[in-house]
Amino acid sequence: MASIDLSSMLKCALLRHGLRQDPPLEDDDEEARKGFMDPTVSYISSVLLDDDGDNEDHDQLARSGEYCQILSELTAIVAPRPLDSPKNSDSDGGLEYLLVRCAQAVAAGDSSRAFALVSDIKGALWRSSGSMGCLCRTISFFVDALTARLEGFGAQVYAAMAKEVTRRQYLSVRLLNLPCLKLSQRFANEHILELARGARRVHIVDYGIQYGFQWPYLIKALSQRSGGPPELKITGVDCPHVVNLAETGRKLVEFARSCGVPFEFMAVASENWEKERIIRCKNEVLVVNSVLRLRHLRDHGTVAVDNPREVFLGKICGLRPDLFLQTEISADMGSPLFLQRFKNALEFYKQKMEYFEAVAEGKPEEHGFIQKVAARDIMNIVACEGLERVERAASYRVWDARAKRAGFEGVAVTEEIYDKVRSACGKFRNPNFGFARDGNWMLLGWKGTVLYAMSAWRPKRVLQVAGMFQVL
Repeated sequence: MASIDLSSMLKCALLRHGLRQDPPLEDDDEEARKGFMDPTVSYISSVLLDDDGDNEDHDQLARSGEYCQILSELTAIVAPRPLDSPKNSDSDGGLEYLLVRCAQAVAAGDSSRAFALVSDIKGALWRSSGSMGCLCRTISFFVDALTARLEGFGAQVYAAMAKEVTRRQYLSVRLLNLPCLKLSQRFANEHILELARGARRVHIVDYGIQYGFQWPYLIKALSQRSGGPPELKITGVDCPHVVNLAETGRKLVEFARSCGVPFEFMAVASENWEKERIIRCKNEVLVVNSVLRLRHLRDHGTVAVDNPREVFLGKICGLRPDLFLQTEISADMGSPLFLQRFKNALEFYKQKMEYFEAVAEGKPEEHGFIQKVAARDIMNIVACEGLERVERAASYRVWDARAKRAGFEGVAVTEEIYDKVRSACGKFRNPNFGFARDGNWMLLGWKGTVLYAMSAWRPKRVLQVAGMFQVL
């Protein structure tokens, strides 16, 4: 099948909502040609060379040993069998049809029918294993997740898969090579640099900081500011089981010192971000930032006062930050209804895996890592429920409505920032990959599907007049 140009498909898909779509820039990123990203690469290398990180990976793999057997046993639970109907072919369309039927059987509680369909699909996948395409690989991840759900081992298998993705793999692959992450970080950093012009003190609260590799680019840029760098403080918030925040802080302090930037780091280790109290100091520019992590906040699916997402956004708005920067996976995969969530996830990952395949072409290490992460996330979406399900992505339109209810207003993306973000693609060029804008959201799409969305916000200004408050 001939490839379909995104300039037509993405445009058709988005213009129905009044959006306009722009193609990627053709010129290479000037700053990349000058080696401006080298600070980030050197920072990642320093983390990789840390001996403590090596021990952490070995310990992590050892702890996952008790679950690895479950992974291998699940692959053999249902033996593949020949398809019993000539109507169901081994084509990708036929496999997808069988997969949805299997999910319907699972949703209806018909386990015998579901197991039979799992066996059919595995048989077809086994026969095509020598030439398995992107869709077949994606279907195999969903089949494994359905099998784990049927057997009641979803949480255990997900835990094993999560522990198999070590820090060394995460950093050595250098996810900055993935346009989605590289562009989202550039989007945030360019907004912060614009805001920090002339500021004497800048405070960034980063929810989901992980290893902090978003910030070397910003620190280096601030060090080259005319008139000298500001005092920079970063409050890193993350879950204690995800990352060692003390180590992240130590590395960032070392890097800032090497650049001559006055720097302070504060660690906040927490599982419940909506409950943590952040203190804003006087005379500082405050920025709240989160890249691809707010989807892990719990969501009741309602506009309730105790909804963690509503509470979180309300708390952030109450800090009156100068800027709130948000990047999200844009997909409706948070529904408590299994079948709806399954179908939405399948449609999303069909496109996302194609995008990942294009990005990782000719890079076997990155390709293997990306597949491992995708399989892990699909396992959680399909096979886990309740508090065990942590992948709860929502569309950018849902996040947009929540932010506005919390008291935020959108900050328009300037042409200068927009062009810089687009140019950060570097050498990655693909006609199926492109950009669109919707209000203050900058969207990244693949074949007409929005995959990632970035936005900038600020609290609505309030004017007190004769004892009354008026929103401007």
